[in-house]
Amino acid sequence: MTERRCHYATFIINTLKAVWAVLAAIVAIVIQSGTSEEVISEIGGYRFWIFIVLVAFVIFALVINFIRWRRTFIYLDEENLVVDKRTVNNSHTVVKLSTIAAVNIRQGVLEKLFGVYRLQLDINSAATADKRDFDLLFAKAEAMDIRRQLLAGSGQIGIVAASAADAASSVDMPLSDNAASTVAHWEEGELICEFSFREVVRHCLLSLSLISIVGAVIGFVLWFISSGISEGKSISWLPIALVFFPAVYQFIRPFFLYHHFRVRKQGDHLYVSYGLISTQHFSLPLDKTNGIIIRRPMLARLFNLCYGEIINVGMGDSEENQAPIFCLLTSPQKMYEIITAIAPAYAEAAQTGSASPLMRSPKTALAPVMTRWVILGLIALVAAVILGQWWIGIIILALFILGSFGQWRTSELALLEQKISISSGIFSKRNITIDYARLQSMSRFINPISRHYGLVKGRVSILASSVNRFNTIGYFPSAYFDRIEEKILRSAAQKNIIDRKPEP
Repeated sequence: MTERRCHYATFIINTLKAVWAVLAAIVAIVIQSGTSEEVISEIGGYRFWIFIVLVAFVIFALVINFIRWRRTFIYLDEENLVVDKRTVNNSHTVVKLSTIAAVNIRQGVLEKLFGVYRLQLDINSAATADKRDFDLLFAKAEAMDIRRQLLAGSGQIGIVAASAADAASSVDMPLSDNAASTVAHWEEGELICEFSFREVVRHCLLSLSLISIVGAVIGFVLWFISSGISEGKSISWLPIALVFFPAVYQFIRPFFLYHHFRVRKQGDHLYVSYGLISTQHFSLPLDKTNGIIIRRPMLARLFNLCYGEIINVGMGDSEENQAPIFCLLTSPQKMYEIITAIAPAYAEAAQTGSASPLMRSPKTALAPVMTRWVILGLIALVAAVILGQWWIGIIILALFILGSFGQWRTSELALLEQKISISSGIFSKRNITIDYARLQSMSRFINPISRHYGLVKGRVSILASSVNRFNTIGYFPSAYFDRIEEKILRSAAQKNIIDRKPEP
């Protein structure tokens, strides 16, 4: 690939994202001041000078981003991707193409305005698993060409055709000769699952968190009492809008995000696309899968529904704070069928997590779990008594006792032949299944109470974003952790044998 810059829209979009709050303040000042004549008439007032400073800041940010865009070049040599920033603080970043885990396509609202696409690159790195390693902006035809070259260099050329063709169908824009030839040889991958408008709405509604629901209810009650509706006073719509905004936003946002959610499989890659206003197209190399997560939100559990996330090496989503999602809320049986189709090695774990119960933490584990919660509750009770509100302390203590029981009750573990499955979550259930060979470390924690009962609390770590990197195992007999450690060591030994095996 010859040396080139990103699309010129890069510096405009980056500026808008950086100074949107300042632009909002400028608009507010203009609206508050009225017409332009009124603004000029207040030339000696503080508002005018604030306006000037804000405008100057926006112009300064625009100039800086323009220089960065103008002096940043991207090119490929035989084995590397090079990002060369020739600014005041020069930087020269070289990434081996073989380390690239995925090259995904995203088009947000601002990108649609300029008709451009973002190439989001993830590499096999734990240090950058929480974010995108590179975010490059190009016109569609150019983006398709560069993506093809990057995937070819990383050995993932098998999925380029499906990726290019599906992206081409989402927006009616011409492709270059290279991308068009890719589309001509494209064979449509297997459609694994697709979710209708009703299923997307169901996912949005049943994914509401307990905090949003409780916050909306408490806020509504307080607003109702303070507004004096019972006394015949008029309703103020602004407070009630603020009360319900978090819950409404949490419901509406996933609808725009996951609209037309569909998953295809092409070879050993999974291709996922979704979005109404901001569209997302990303590929998941299944051979780099570190784990499968099955989530059951509180409301979804009432209807026996769950959705799935997949943990891939080097892939993190700092915007959504989650692993890439491969399935919206569906029945356990449908989830089992989807996992069987995309990752058969995890099918046994999926069935174990839904069809038959996992092993629960033993009853004796309630003692060490409850001890910590009760101590915190007693501290809250003493503080409440000192403040003269003993009844509040009693309520908090009771809630802490219930919380300790819930934590013990929901701690589950399954030690399968090749994988470990861990479940937790008092209200929103989370089940993660990991191959022993993918575990990076295991830690054990013992306190005097757990030692008395012969129990151990543990934690295993994998290569993933921070939200999924460390996974806590509840209190179980120490023999189970011995078995986990044995499985990890055996898997590591087998991997070393395979790595040292000479090629024929």
